[in-house]
Amino acid sequence: MTTTWTVGDTAPALAGIATTTPYNSTVASPVDLTTAASGTVLVGRSDGSTFTRAATLGGAAGTFSAPLQAGDLTVDGDYKMSLRVVWADTSIETFGRLWFHVDPKIA
Repeated sequence: MTTTWTVGDTAPALAGIATTTPYNSTVASPVDLTTAASGTVLVGRSDGSTFTRAATLGGAAGTFSAPLQAGDLTVDGDYKMSLRVVWADTSIETFGRLWFHVDPKIA
């Protein structure tokens, strides 16, 4: 993820691609999210606090996104993000860890 936000931003949405790397391979492949019942984006702020957002899942392409809300990006620093998927059979799988940066407000 190459987007950099500023404290207080509510756009663009958080987004990524859930991937898996098969055993004995160095090539990551998108995870087919077609049979996922739901997805949640888990975010850890640089101060150790967290928030979650319901994710919109992109099916076979493995894409996901989640809108930011006022109060989400409250501190500057490096944030970590994962996608937690609940599959149709109720099993849970977590993908990620993506990192992104939030700059301090200038004024």
